[in-house]
Amino acid sequence: MSERAVEVEMSVIGERAAGSDITELMTLLGDAMQGREVVAMMGGGNPAAIEAVRDEFSGRLLGMAADPGLAASSFYDYGPPQGIPAFREAFAGFLNDMYDFRIGPKNVAVVPGSQAGMQQLINAYGGSYSDGSFRRIVLPAGPEYVGYKDQPNECGVFWAPSPRIERIGDHEFKYGMSERVVINGLSGAVLMSRPTNPTGNVVADDEIGSLRAQAEKYNVPMIIDNAYGLPFPGVMSEGAMPEWGDDLVLTFSLSKIGLPGVRLGMVVASEDRIALLSSMTAIDSLTSAGIGQQLALPYFRDGSILDICQDHIQPYYAERAERARIAFASELDDNLPYRFHVHEGSYFFWLWLEDMPISSRELFRRLVMRDVIVSPGEYFALDDTRSSEHEGQCVRINFARPDREIERGAAIIAEEVKRAYAGAEYVSGAQSFANSRY
Repeated sequence: MSERAVEVEMSVIGERAAGSDITELMTLLGDAMQGREVVAMMGGGNPAAIEAVRDEFSGRLLGMAADPGLAASSFYDYGPPQGIPAFREAFAGFLNDMYDFRIGPKNVAVVPGSQAGMQQLINAYGGSYSDGSFRRIVLPAGPEYVGYKDQPNECGVFWAPSPRIERIGDHEFKYGMSERVVINGLSGAVLMSRPTNPTGNVVADDEIGSLRAQAEKYNVPMIIDNAYGLPFPGVMSEGAMPEWGDDLVLTFSLSKIGLPGVRLGMVVASEDRIALLSSMTAIDSLTSAGIGQQLALPYFRDGSILDICQDHIQPYYAERAERARIAFASELDDNLPYRFHVHEGSYFFWLWLEDMPISSRELFRRLVMRDVIVSPGEYFALDDTRSSEHEGQCVRINFARPDREIERGAAIIAEEVKRAYAGAEYVSGAQSFANSRY
């Protein structure tokens, strides 16, 4: 058989998947760590390894394995596409107790990770409709999560007008919704993460209300991704109150409480929308894994998930954020035009390096050569119809790292930022960018 490489023909969707930004970013981050003693891994989104949280869930998992009934429903049997009834009932009851949503199990769908559920929702409401229209997903609070970017089955689904920028003090800023945000009959849905990944921005309750009022005029659903938000893990410094209504679709994840490997997400929506998601789950993956549902069920049934968050998760990230803030403030010169987005939630800092002479991807490359990893901002610009120049001046920094990584990472990032503004060429001993894969 010939060893000549065969060019594989793919559909448009296949070509997009092969070159997706989330794959490129994750590969870039993974490759950057190969063969290196990483000084500071500040580029990934993995939740921190909080010992008390891991011990709690490990104990629960061992108990499940020892119980024949739980083991069968967790490992050996398919469940219904919508999710295990007892879990859906417990989750609905938990939200009712917290916020008086007045929902039932039929308002809850379990999906194989909230990202998979988001893909279903994006394609259910964005793209070509049978009436010949093409409806777009409105992203009012960009920059947004890079994982959304390549989920639509059609091109041009996202519309994300550039946000307003409010400069605060000498070295902070905050994004606000653009005055250009318009919701109309050609809108398929409104989508935001709250707090927003990558920036940690929390869209205020009154802004949510304004968007809902616009969307309801055209029967457009509003999708809110609560991966970092309320009620769990609740890593938010700004007050916000979750709301419920048939016009809303709320998504939740177990990943950011420390269980990314179980791939379990929950969607709360009207019964007709839940029925649609359940059908899409059956088509995509038959059902969602039972192990995560059975693992989490008692924590929602008795509300103790909140104790885990309040006793361990929230204090941990608050302390990490404060340490990182102090470290960066001590390393970055006051005369540099840097600004951090006001930290209102999530596990990241969003650093804007205004008018930096190099791109954030070039800064990433320079930092890799010094064994520090961050996430370049270009990847978080989701609307291909507008310039990503602003995002190209930003980087996302995961601050949930040990003290030594925070201190060394902040020092090296500050040094490279200063070099970039000074116009200095980067030189690295035996390596150079000319022969580096980065």
